[in-house]
Amino acid sequence: MPNIDKQKTNITKNLINKTSSFSDVKEFKKLDNSTFMPRMKCNARVVMAFRNEAKIKKWQLTTLMNEILAERYSIDLENNNYEDD
Repeated sequence: MPNIDKQKTNITKNLINKTSSFSDVKEFKKLDNSTFMPRMKCNARVVMAFRNEAKIKKWQLTTLMNEILAERYSIDLENNNYEDD
């Protein structure tokens, strides 16, 4: 294991953090998995049908998925205060 001088490391870290490109960077926070759906492997025909439906309705994929899930689980998206899109 190499011997790393902590003082030099802290000086370097401070120099990096004070540069213009890093000055307004937010601290990394782990995503909360309860608020979004992870990537999933789906049948190719299902994916193509889903994309075609979104294209026909001129919706984004997220909007279509929200509508499908809201209809399935009887959730009114119009009165939802947590809508992000």
